[in-house]
Amino acid sequence: MKGMLVPALLGVLMVCRVQAVSERLELAPAGGRSEPQVATLCEAGEVYLAQHMGEQGRWVSSADKKSCMTDKLEILEYCKKAYPKRDITNIVESSHYVRVNGWCKPGRTKCKLSRWVKPYRCLEGPFQSDALLVPEGCLFDHLHNQTKCWESHRWNATAADTCRERNMNLRSFAMLLPCGISLFSGVEFVCCPKHLKENMKAKKPIDLPIPKGMDEDLDEDEDDLEDDDGLDTDADDEDDSEADPEDVLSDQPDDDESDEEYLDDYNYDTTTSRLSTTVSTTEKPKQDVTAMPLPVSTSTQQSSQSQSTPDPYLTHFDPRSEHQSYKQAQMRLEEVHKEKVTKVMKDWSDLEEKYQDIRAHDPVAADAFKRWMTARFQETVAALEESGAAEKHQLSAMHQQRVQEAVKQRNEEAMSCYTAALNETPPNMHRIQKCLQKLLRALHKDRHHTIAHYKHLLDSSLEQAQREKPATLEHLAEIDRITNQSLLMLERYPDLSAKIGRLMDDYVLALRSKDETPGLLLAMTREAEAAILDKYQADVTSKQQEKEHQKLLERVRKEQRKAERGELRTEQAQQEENDSINDNKDIQQPPEQPSAVAAMHSEGLVRAAHSMTHDISHSEPGYSVRREMYHRESRSVYFTLAFAGIALMAAAVVGVAVFKRRSARSPHSQGFIEVDQAATPEERHVANMQINGYENPTYKYFEIKE
Repeated sequence: MKGMLVPALLGVLMVCRVQAVSERLELAPAGGRSEPQVATLCEAGEVYLAQHMGEQGRWVSSADKKSCMTDKLEILEYCKKAYPKRDITNIVESSHYVRVNGWCKPGRTKCKLSRWVKPYRCLEGPFQSDALLVPEGCLFDHLHNQTKCWESHRWNATAADTCRERNMNLRSFAMLLPCGISLFSGVEFVCCPKHLKENMKAKKPIDLPIPKGMDEDLDEDEDDLEDDDGLDTDADDEDDSEADPEDVLSDQPDDDESDEEYLDDYNYDTTTSRLSTTVSTTEKPKQDVTAMPLPVSTSTQQSSQSQSTPDPYLTHFDPRSEHQSYKQAQMRLEEVHKEKVTKVMKDWSDLEEKYQDIRAHDPVAADAFKRWMTARFQETVAALEESGAAEKHQLSAMHQQRVQEAVKQRNEEAMSCYTAALNETPPNMHRIQKCLQKLLRALHKDRHHTIAHYKHLLDSSLEQAQREKPATLEHLAEIDRITNQSLLMLERYPDLSAKIGRLMDDYVLALRSKDETPGLLLAMTREAEAAILDKYQADVTSKQQEKEHQKLLERVRKEQRKAERGELRTEQAQQEENDSINDNKDIQQPPEQPSAVAAMHSEGLVRAAHSMTHDISHSEPGYSVRREMYHRESRSVYFTLAFAGIALMAAAVVGVAVFKRRSARSPHSQGFIEVDQAATPEERHVANMQINGYENPTYKYFEIKE
């Protein structure tokens, strides 16, 4: 009994140690450099030193006796002191609970206490949103509101409500666009179906039960199995931990960690299945034919590999090349999707070869294997398409968020330029005009982008456009309000308003004409903007109806052509059948043989001519030549030739007459002389005067004198 207990105990110890190491590795990136984060514990009547993550991925107590910290600025200062070599710019509360060991009281040497807390991540350098993993069947989305500046737990609750409206659960989230210390104006999140977590729990490997005391001692760094001072149960930890009621993800930290452990185990299983030669199937014990890698496991392995290395577009942002980066990311995503499809088709070919081998030995098992692999292949292809659509939506949402941020920054810069120019003493009219034009252009681009995005939603998803219509309308009304206020600010300076006010109104109208939007920008109201959006929606709806009508007509035409081809084939088949029947009859009927006729003796009777002709016509073929048709055809040909000849003669006569008329009007026929082009201008002038009838008086005098 003792010999059996020792190996079991060693197995339990190894499982616990692996789990503890995996929990530590979750907090460190793949590059070996741990993520900077700090943790603080606040309990009534107790004081514990704050901790931060060391370079080796282990929690280290504060050296400057920092304890319970609730002020965000104080936590940021602690991050900067804990990591002096890093450029810490902001903090954000973690989305998951983490079990932190070794909480020390001031002046104590033994630090055994373990608690579940939500640490604060110390953000380095310029803010970059986290890349979220989108499992198969899940959706990626984001929320962004420039007027809201909330903490992470409030955005978490908002994202959870959005997923709940879609009958899905919130899986993970990350902050967007910081607007203060631990304050943000947006959130990106991943929603998964409700049954996804249930499937994960069902597939989770079964762990051996571990005594609570042993679990606590193994989680701590010191292997003191007999010291029970630091033993705390999970129930006590949950009671002592301070959880925000609005924090949806933090209500069940165990479920979140179980999901992450499941993903790790699942990736490991799909990787090792490539190395094994056989895979046991518990669902179908009769089918022991799954030696080849399955399509589902292959696609899952590929998706896990692609998720482990997210696209560079999701982790790097350059406003100068945002559009080009977005197009390149789309191309890379398309290439990755094609590779996945090619891999799935290759696996299908391998399974098809396996099926042929099994069919040669056991046809019954081969048929069952065929049905099974066909069903799995269809599921794999469907999951692959859903994953590709989710990744495309993720890229599109990220691009939209970045474009909105760039537009917002451009508006802020233009407004700052305009207000600064107005506040100058004395005001510079040229600078004010340039800054106001810059602001109006920025607002116009914002409006143009908003309307273009709404049109895109109408073309792609009418339901999504309906959901975002109120926000779009609100944003357009806000743009109109800012535009009106910026123009009204000129009225504070009557001289400037008199000089450039009219020019700015014309400039606004010129910008509005580019969008082909009726009405003046100054007179635009919320109702007018709503009417414009309704017009766009009506246009798209009419186009869709027209497309549906064209498809219906095309379908009807195809059915008609199909019916005509069917009737034609039926007639041809019937005609061929009739021809074959006639041929059979001709073959079956022998040729008629002349029958023997008795000799007839002439009795001297004279037969009539028509009777003789009648007898001969029944026995010999007759021919006739119809010459009337020939004469009629010849007569029509003669008429045509005669008409053509007359037309040619008339054309020749008309041509000769026109030629003579033109030649009669030519200068040569009227006695004019050609002017030498090489003559001087004076000589050409004199020649022209003579042509027009001018007579030189000098010449005329000498002619008269002679």
